[in-house]
Amino acid sequence: MKFNAHKNLGEVLERINMFMDAKSHYTRALKISDKDSFIWSRLGFLEYEKLHNLDLARQCFEAATQTISIIEKRGTRICPILVKLAEINILTFNFEKSEEIIDIILSRIGQTVGLNDKSWAVFAYLMKGYFLSLRGEEREST
Repeated sequence: MKFNAHKNLGEVLERINMFMDAKSHYTRALKISDKDSFIWSRLGFLEYEKLHNLDLARQCFEAATQTISIIEKRGTRICPILVKLAEINILTFNFEKSEEIIDIILSRIGQTVGLNDKSWAVFAYLMKGYFLSLRGEEREST
């Protein structure tokens, strides 16, 4: 019961731009159970987009990828989390790791049936093109 209270309160506080309070409640929920990928990803988005802490954001997104269910890992639901991990790796000049993540995202492109927002797919294609151009390679035709 306390877990859901902290999780829900964190969501509400995040929506009204009380980011530090939201972070506090998400953290309290994770102390009760650290197996919730939703909380890890929300905390990652907070750290990355609002609090600008790349190291903590990376740790949160990595924890989210570890706690997300096997079914979700096989589909596209994990892609927004992977996009943020790729962005963080670019910002910290870890291009090799970023490209590995981009390749994982691209491997899920065929699974996009029913998705309304495919911005992560556009991001992945653009970044793959960028990495290939850095190496002087042309994109393979599909």
